[in-house]
Amino acid sequence: MRTFLPSLVFWVKMGLILLLLLNGWVLERVGRRLMENPWESTGWRRLRNASLRSGGLWVLTLLFGVLLTSVG
Repeated sequence: MRTFLPSLVFWVKMGLILLLLLNGWVLERVGRRLMENPWESTGWRRLRNASLRSGGLWVLTLLFGVLLTSVG
């Protein structure tokens, strides 16, 4: 654990995980709202944006995990 605590790569990865959790919360809220009113156009746009953001965050988290193993 002492290896990773001072590592900037580790903290960036932890930040990305936090952003994934927050984005998951947004996805959940938008999904519930769309289940109540599926014809809301802004909801679908928000769902699409949150889904794209989720994919990008997962890729970045994966890359920082690989980088962390090579640095640590």
